[in-house]
Parts: sequence; C-alpha cells; structure tokens
Amino acid sequence: MFKSIKKFYIPTIIITLLVVFGFFYSGTDKNTSAVNAASEEFKLAGWAWSDNIGWISFSCSNTNSCGSVNYRVLVAENGDMSGYAWSNNIGWISFNQSDLGSCPSGTCKAKLSGNELMGWARALSADYFGWDGWINLRGSNPSFGVSFNSGAKKFSGYAWGSDVIGWVNFSGFNGNGVFVDTEDLLGAVGNVSLDAFPTAVTLGGKTKLFWVNKNVNTCNTSGGPWSGSWTGAEALSGFKENVGPILTDTTYTIKCSNVLGEESQDSVLVTVIPPDFSLQKSGNIEINGVRGTSTPTVIKVIPQNNFSSAVNLSASYLPPQLSGAKIILSKGSLSGSEHGSGAEFRIVANNPIATGSYLITIQGQGGGLLRTINIVLNVDNKNIKIEEF
Repeated sequence: MFKSIKKFYIPTIIITLLVVFGFFYSGTDKNTSAVNAASEEFKLAGWAWSDNIGWISFSCSNTNSCGSVNYRVLVAENGDMSGYAWSNNIGWISFNQSDLGSCPSGTCKAKLSGNELMGWARALSADYFGWDGWINLRGSNPSFGVSFNSGAKKFSGYAWGSDVIGWVNFSGFNGNGVFVDTEDLLGAVGNVSLDAFPTAVTLGGKTKLFWVNKNVNTCNTSGGPWSGSWTGAEALSGFKENVGPILTDTTYTIKCSNVLGEESQDSVLVTVIPPDFSLQKSGNIEINGVRGTSTPTVIKVIPQNNFSSAVNLSASYLPPQLSGAKIILSKGSLSGSEHGSGAEFRIVANNPIATGSYLITIQGQGGGLLRTINIVLNVDNKNIKIEEF
C-alpha cells in the first residue's frame, strides 16, 4: 500500500547525545508549557510506530518517568494540539503552534477536527541533520491521515514524515497505539448546567435560559421554540432571552460534546401557570324592614395569569328563608373587557323575612373554571312598627 521508505541512520554517538539532551530538555520552558497547560485539555498517551525510527512516545506516563522527564501531547477543548512526543532516535517531536510556522503546505496548526487530525508536527532535531523534520498528519496525494475513534478514544491511521521518519502508524501494533489517557485526564468529562428564569410563566409568557459548561466545544439545544447550535466560546456559557411564547409545560434541553466526542446534557422544565380568576364583591347587602329591595353590591371578575374568557354569573345558593325572593343581576355575563366594571347584584324580597343574616352564594363560570363568592344579606326589621286601625 505504501511506497518504500529510505532508511535514515544516525551515528550511535549522536543518538546517545541526543537522548541525554532530550531528557535534560524536559526542564526548559517549552516542556514546562506543556505540563502547565490549561485544565480543559486532554492528555494523550501510548505509542506511535515508524519503521524508520521505531517507537514514538506521546507521554512520560508510558515509562513512569514523569518525575524526571515530564512531557505529553495534549488536545485542548477546541481541538488544538500542543506539547511534545519523544523518540529515542530523533528526540522531541513538537505539536506546539510556535514550532510549526512555515510548514510545507496547508494549515500548519496541529488540530483534532471532528474525528480527524489536521496540520503538522515537527521533529525539533531536524536542523542538526539537514532535513526539515516535518510530519504531515493528513494528506491527499496519496490519501492518508490519522483518525480518532471517540468511542474507544483511540487513534488510528498514518502520518507521513518524509524519507527520514517515513510512515508513522498511530495504531502501533500488538495492541499498542496512541489514545486518550482516561486514567489521568487533565480535563474532566464535559459537563453542562442549564437553568431558566423564571421557571413558571403565564400562558404565552417567555423565559430566559442560562447555560454554563466545562470541557465542551459544541452545544445543541432543543425544546419548544428554542433550538440552535453553538461552537467555541459561545458554547461554554451564555443565555437566550425571551424564549417563547410558551403555551404548555416545556422541557428545554442542551446537549454538549467535547473534542473527544463525549456528550453531556442537562434539562430544565418551564411550567405554564394556568389562567384563573376570582370573584370580588364591593360589600354585603341589607334590607331594612320585613320585605323590599336590598342595597346593591357589585360583583367583579379578577383575572389571573392572563385569564380573558367571559364569565357567566348566577346565584348558586339561597337559604330557605329567601325561597320566594327574586335575584337581580344587571349583567348575567361579563366579557373580558367587562371584568373590571362588574355587574350589580340585588335581591327583592316580596315576603316578610325575619330579622337575621342570610348567606347567598354567587357563582361565576367561564374558561372551564367555576369560582364562587358569598354575600351576606342582613335583614333588620326590629324597629319596624305595625299600627293597627
């Protein structure tokens, strides 16, 4: 499948010096920058293989040497790669953008984009031996490249390092290869938190959604009228104002993934407060005498949560002492625009009524709801004198 590679042999004494130099090189600023990378990065481990130069180590954890030689290759949450790999034969191989300027072609930055490695890496010892040291992570003539399996968190495929390094197999062989070090992740598994304010709205109301994430670079949303997709810094945290109108209880969900394809999601339920109403009276009523027409009271509809339906009024209960009385309502139904003005209520007693207080219940029915209010009729005929002729 691959064309033959010209072997490149380095004198033994130079190899020895380079190895020693490489181990002491771990104390330089370049290697320190790899160790002190941001916490939202993923550490790679394992080995790649070249028929020309042998094994390439992607982490000091491969040989338990991090106490003395601390190095690693990292993948940031946005896919950018950094850090160093080590070869006993050619020394440090850099994935740092600062070492990758003026690459032979295309985009120089080493990056995990989706499930593919892009860009270049470079052997830093190249200038000492008259070769450029470039390692192409993906090419088209012939077609080759390194891919990432987000489920297994392993890399596979080939990079090309010219005649000196040749083909670099990220799968290794005999079970070895380059992988994400899940035992020693610098960045935790991506996580997301979603909240809403308010979490209860009136019918047709709106809310504001907030989300805060860590170790993710892409987010997708769903739920009711809210949908969208964000990448990069915008995916890490943000807010969406005036989500709505909300007509029914709605669950909003945000699902985010990090550069390794790991997903995390969170949901928030926004409930709709149903429309409602209550009845209000201006006061109780009274009759002075044994019979007659009472003083009036005004019955109003007090809407709640955007209630706007018409309300039909009627007397649902009269005490037996008022069985012959007549109910008078100035309006039997109050439309939405008439809720505030209300209807006048009186009672006309044609038969004598004993002194006392009598409870009358008025009901309002509308919008599938039934609400009541009690009105007290006070009758006072103690001071009424009946003269005989």
